[in-house]
Amino acid sequence: MHTSNAVISGSSTLRLILAVVDTTWPISDLDIYIPLSSGPSATEFFHRFGYDIIPYPRPKSKYGSKKVRSVVAAVKGSHKVDIVLSCDGRPILPIFQFHSTIVMNYFTPTTIFSAYPALTLQFKGLINPMACTHHHMLPPRTLRAVTKYANRGFEFASSGLT
Repeated sequence: MHTSNAVISGSSTLRLILAVVDTTWPISDLDIYIPLSSGPSATEFFHRFGYDIIPYPRPKSKYGSKKVRSVVAAVKGSHKVDIVLSCDGRPILPIFQFHSTIVMNYFTPTTIFSAYPALTLQFKGLINPMACTHHHMLPPRTLRAVTKYANRGFEFASSGLT
């Protein structure tokens, strides 16, 4: 992680931040965000440990941000790691494009960061206006993501910017 300037985000980071709370949802995968220059070394690292590298088709990627160059899955048995390649040297850029503030978190070998810690620790979040369509609606994929977290006990509000 350190040599590739990678950060980990997603549900696993949210569980780490909420460690004081009894979270019961399962972790289905691990999301690693890396800068553009670290793509080949990151996939080679997982391949050396027996993971199969499977690219996601670009249009169907669950990481629809313009700040994401590509996504591959490293899969070994029931273990899956999504490797998200940033469009430039800043792996945290895609994180601030997420659907809501509750998942705008990441950790590194030395840091845990939450963009909205007070809200997140209260199980509250704001919908990112950038996640909405020009009709101020959430696309189906984004709505599914928000619903998943609502089912986990989070409450959402619009930021009022749309």
